[in-house]
Amino acid sequence: MNHSGIVDLVPADIRDQWIKSGIYPNKSLFQLFYEQAQRQPDKPAVVSPEQTISYGELQHKVACLAASLHDLGVVAGDVIAYQLSNSWYHCAIDLAAAMLGAIVAPYPPGRGLLDTQSLLSRCDARVIIVEPGFGELDICRMIESLRPALLSLRNVIRNYLYIKIKYLQCLPSMKTVSHNLNL
Repeated sequence: MNHSGIVDLVPADIRDQWIKSGIYPNKSLFQLFYEQAQRQPDKPAVVSPEQTISYGELQHKVACLAASLHDLGVVAGDVIAYQLSNSWYHCAIDLAAAMLGAIVAPYPPGRGLLDTQSLLSRCDARVIIVEPGFGELDICRMIESLRPALLSLRNVIRNYLYIKIKYLQCLPSMKTVSHNLNL
C-alpha cells in the first residue's frame, strides 16, 4: 500500500526486477515531472491550438494549485474529482494531486444527475472542480442538489476562475511550496 492508501497490485519481486533492469524508475509521476521541469524549464510541456505552456510555467501553476488545494484541506489519499472540457487544467490538476498524494477522478462533461451522484459517492470525492455549466445543464446547481447525499464532499470549485485567481496570487517558488507541504 502506498501513502495514498492504494494497494500496489504489482508483486514486490517483479517491481524490484523492473527497477534493477531500468524499466521502472521507482519514482512518482510528480517526481518525474519535477525533474523534467528542472532540466528543461523552457521546453513545451503542454501544446494546444490556443497556447503552449512550458515545463517551468506548468510547474509553477501546479505548485500554486497544490498549495490552494492544501489550503482547502486536501491531504494524501483524498479524491479530487473534476468534470472539465479538455484543456491544460487537466495536467495541472493531475500533477497537483500527485504532489499532494491525492487521487484524481476525472469524468467527462455532460454526465447527468445519477451518473454524477454515483461517481462522487463511490469515490468519496473531497473536492470537485467543475465548469459552471455544460450546454443546458447547470452543473453547479446539480452538484449543490446532491450535497446532502455526498457526505465526503467538502469543496466545490465552480470554475477555472478559482484556479486563475489562486495562480495569480501565488508567487512562491516550487521549493518554498514543496517545503511548506513537507514534500
